[in-house]
Amino acid sequence: MDRNNFTALIFSLIIFFAVIIFLVLPKVSNLMYLRSSLSAGTFTITQMQQVFSDFNNLKSQYNYLQSEVNAANVMIPKGMDYPVLLQQLNNLADCGGMTMTNFSIATKKVNDNYTQLGISEDLDGNFLSFQQYLSCVENSPRFFEVTSAHFTAGFKSMVDSAKFTVTMQGYYQNQ
Repeated sequence: MDRNNFTALIFSLIIFFAVIIFLVLPKVSNLMYLRSSLSAGTFTITQMQQVFSDFNNLKSQYNYLQSEVNAANVMIPKGMDYPVLLQQLNNLADCGGMTMTNFSIATKKVNDNYTQLGISEDLDGNFLSFQQYLSCVENSPRFFEVTSAHFTAGFKSMVDSAKFTVTMQGYYQNQ
């Protein structure tokens, strides 16, 4: 190997290493950087997916609790609305196949948040319809607590008409 060949070989190696150092190494470095960025991005995406999952869980819990609050507001409504109450009582009587002939309402403040309603209803119907009426009261979305029930004697069968007096309590939220 003569000196010219040796110089050409050295010069070729220097150019080869220069190409590797200046052209390939930055690309590898960029590739490594992109790879680490991608890994970090995947972690961030995973974190964001967890955040969205947690958010959706919280949202569904909020919606469930909101539906529970809405149900509670139906059971014990905010503020006294006599026409709505009268309509609810009449619907309960109709549901049982009875006729409401008279009613009275007395209020008693339980505390700063609630007022108790003392409700007395006179109903016409037979014993079977009275049982159905009590079932309707029990299944009503509005909370009513039957405290007493009286009926006039004198009917001979379950289908004979009678007069019933029902006393119950309801509540509403003070505003």
